[in-house]
Amino acid sequence: MTVNTGMSNAAVRIENRKKLTMLLYKERGLTKQDLAARLHLSLPTINLLVQQLEDENLIFYQSSEQSSGGRIPNLVCFKYDAYVSVGIEISQMHNRIIIMDMKCAILDQFSSFCCFENKTEYWENLSERMQELLKKNKITKKRMLGVGIAFPGPVQKEEKKVSSWLLGLEDYSYAHFENIFGYPVVIENDANSAGFAEIWLREELHDAAYLSVSKGVGGALINDRTVRRGQNNCCGEFGHLMIVPNGRKCLCGRRGCLDTYCSTNILHQFGGGNISTFFEKKETDEELQKVWNEYLNYLAIGISNIALSLDIPVIIGGEITPYLADNFETVREKIAEIDPFKRTSEMCSLSKLSENGAAIGAALFIVVDFLGIL
Repeated sequence: MTVNTGMSNAAVRIENRKKLTMLLYKERGLTKQDLAARLHLSLPTINLLVQQLEDENLIFYQSSEQSSGGRIPNLVCFKYDAYVSVGIEISQMHNRIIIMDMKCAILDQFSSFCCFENKTEYWENLSERMQELLKKNKITKKRMLGVGIAFPGPVQKEEKKVSSWLLGLEDYSYAHFENIFGYPVVIENDANSAGFAEIWLREELHDAAYLSVSKGVGGALINDRTVRRGQNNCCGEFGHLMIVPNGRKCLCGRRGCLDTYCSTNILHQFGGGNISTFFEKKETDEELQKVWNEYLNYLAIGISNIALSLDIPVIIGGEITPYLADNFETVREKIAEIDPFKRTSEMCSLSKLSENGAAIGAALFIVVDFLGIL
């Protein structure tokens, strides 16, 4: 191995551990010899690093099915269920709690329709529900890594503050959350969380724009599998791209934002407060079909503008995802009609995580921070 002389021995060890952990996390199981060859490290170094992970209960050994005729080698395997994290998504009228292992497999979840209130009691009730879910699944405190909470708005991590037009919050301090939940707490923007989870679970993608379409329209920019936050923590706020000059008034104060034309609130309203009712009635209601066609036109404009600006794939997620599935070819056709360029790669795709994306991503930030592989 060639050592970068600009790095200290301690830094080299940390980097080697990170690479080993990431490789084991991605692979089903490798022998120590395979690990040494793949990472270009000596076998004694691999033995030392593997022992560290074993001491931390992060790996287990499994007999290989293949042998060259001698002793059957052991595979070093990552222990995804050794620890768990909790992801919580907060929205205006709803919250969602998930428990997942380190491979993003959901072990259990709970969701409820509950109006957001800027009161301590709201957070205490949420913590109680989380504790009940942990108890039900016999998750001990020792196995819990922490709680990730996804908010619909920009997060100032250093100041530990969050703002949200949707929730009526401005520079809201969340410094007291760890006392309420009893575990380390990480706060993330909901679209950043969902976008990060999408990229993390798609090994073929390194760069993408994530467009979150729910009762609020948000987004995230992922570059080299890392969330880009921007100088003011507003990177990826695609919901506030202006698509109609002097159009409908937006919560941000401007007019004509994508959010005002593609928020699922529109479909809820035409469905009498229920988006499922909208789609049930749309099958035989010509007026609702016109509403849906107009909605898709505006969505296509938003997606096209993002793709034109960044020239990277756009992933569409959020509440709208399951309802777009049967209409996605129509969306692609509408985008193609207004796209001035011939593209060799697919411009957009649907989320694989649907409504769970933000909660999974919030919990995933806890996992990657714990493992030191971000």
